[in-house]
Amino acid sequence: MLYPNSKQSVQLSSIKTAVQVHRQALLLRPAANPKRPASLISLTVALTVQFHVTKWLLDLDEAIRLLLSDTLLLRPSPDPDNFRCLLFLCFCHCLRYNQTANPHGILRAFQLHCKAKDEDADA
Repeated sequence: MLYPNSKQSVQLSSIKTAVQVHRQALLLRPAANPKRPASLISLTVALTVQFHVTKWLLDLDEAIRLLLSDTLLLRPSPDPDNFRCLLFLCFCHCLRYNQTANPHGILRAFQLHCKAKDEDADA
């Protein structure tokens, strides 16, 4: 992960390009496509990296929204990819909690972690 105070220089334009490319890839893969979870994770990782650099909560909120809509609503459970997506969703909620100190975020992260463990046991 890249952080704004690290010694690595990050060009925001490169990150924005990555977000755009991954967003287009996700649009090209419908919900039933077996490679959609990989595109979803790639986009949410790019959004999370952008969040780490800019601290724009909208990036993190978009990652959470995408993961929620795809992972929890569109694909039936148990799906082998749900475990990865749920854990990343948990991670995003933890990041959001670290920025806002809203207890809802950490409670949601705990619930998602439990759900991910249950799905991993079912898979």
